[in-house]
Amino acid sequence: MKIGRYILIAIVVGLVIFFLARWARIDYMKKSLELESVINQKLLEMGLSEKDLLETYNEERIQGKTKWIYFTRKFRVSRDFSFEKCNKLIEIGVQTKGGRVISSKINSDGKRLTLTIGIRKIVTHLLLFERTIALARIAIIIDDFGFNKEAMNEFLHINSPITFSVLPYLKYSKLAAELAHQSGKEVMLHLPLQGVRNELNVNVIKMSMSRDEIEKKVEDGIRGIPYINGVNNHMGSVVTADTKIMKIILNKIKENGLFFVDSYTTGRSVAYNLAKEMGLKTGKRKVFLDMENYEDTAYIKKQLWQLVKIAKRDGEAIGIGHNRTWTAYALREELPKLEAEGIELVFASQIVK
Repeated sequence: MKIGRYILIAIVVGLVIFFLARWARIDYMKKSLELESVINQKLLEMGLSEKDLLETYNEERIQGKTKWIYFTRKFRVSRDFSFEKCNKLIEIGVQTKGGRVISSKINSDGKRLTLTIGIRKIVTHLLLFERTIALARIAIIIDDFGFNKEAMNEFLHINSPITFSVLPYLKYSKLAAELAHQSGKEVMLHLPLQGVRNELNVNVIKMSMSRDEIEKKVEDGIRGIPYINGVNNHMGSVVTADTKIMKIILNKIKENGLFFVDSYTTGRSVAYNLAKEMGLKTGKRKVFLDMENYEDTAYIKKQLWQLVKIAKRDGEAIGIGHNRTWTAYALREELPKLEAEGIELVFASQIVK
């Protein structure tokens, strides 16, 4: 009997030592970073990135001999963002790294989700997701970015989510994309296509080109501009009306994982509908801000508020301006007024569907 009791005690002591050893072996610093990596992966899967961040804060914490990184993230999300799906995806992800969702809470008005995440009792992450209260959303794309260096600098000092579409092959093309990215803005490729007017740019995609030539032009444009998320057309009132050529162009855009915005330079354009049929995230320009009178800031402001009017009617709208100082001046004065009108300004990638 005594031998059996000693054996039982030895087993219990062994198990206690085993579990204590397991607990002691956890590298919480490493684990907190692993959780950060998998959480970021799940956020990207839900379409969230740095563009959606309202606040972010990291700090090293110490409790006895335990050290870890404590991450705080606050995101702005759309009205149709699913809190339930978000909770489930993040929970699945952190479990693969030995973590868990310690608490999940949706506030009483349904506008905020708070997730507390950690390893055992150690909290490594506080994630907040807030629904936008805007009545409507608009995205503003500035075409020809990099063409005019003085205007480019004016735009870069506007503290709003503006998308810059960069013309390829120009002297300042890569620099424009680099500066836009560094300032927290979104970058697109402004792909030159044949229009009704003669275009001096030798890199324009023309109706007379072969499939191979067209595909090479698209690939060269994509590779030539860093940090791009999408593509829209420069000129193109001839090419965008041609289903055969647009299918070649859109296939290359799709292969590269980019979205497409139809600048809609002609009412005969098939580009937007074709992109939807092909499964690309896509959108269509509703208002040109500065085409008819680009030196008149009053006119540009009037066009901006026309865009707002359309967004309030349809829920969202895309406007296109150009890399001109007058457009930058007009937007700098008017964009701060949008929030009071219930309008949220977003990047083009946040509005395409």
